[in-house]
Amino acid sequence: GGREASDIALRYAREAVELARVHGLRQEESAGLSHQAMALLLLGQAEEARACSEAAVHLLETGGRSDSEREHIWLHHARILRACGQENLADGWLERAYTGAMERLAAVRDARLREAMVHAGLLREILAERRKGG
Repeated sequence: GGREASDIALRYAREAVELARVHGLRQEESAGLSHQAMALLLLGQAEEARACSEAAVHLLETGGRSDSEREHIWLHHARILRACGQENLADGWLERAYTGAMERLAAVRDARLREAMVHAGLLREILAERRKGG
């Protein structure tokens, strides 16, 4: 069921974070923390999720990550903040995710590749979350 899947996801995310820490892989640690935060949110532990997500975002800010994983982490953070009733903060992180995704899109010269990116998951998820926020 959903709870069991979330428990498994949480366990895997925690293992990924530990491995990343041991090996000094800051980017992987931030991604792992973000996945851990989303699993905690699904398990109804919003405040724990928020603390975990804040750690992910902090690592991201100090680790200089620039791939699309960064926008995913910001999107997750926005969702978690919204679940904690922090609408204004959530909107700010959502805008960062949107701006980052649009900048990445603008850098793509090939029209077909750009079109594929628009229809890929991340940008669609960001836009759906923006509509939810109003």
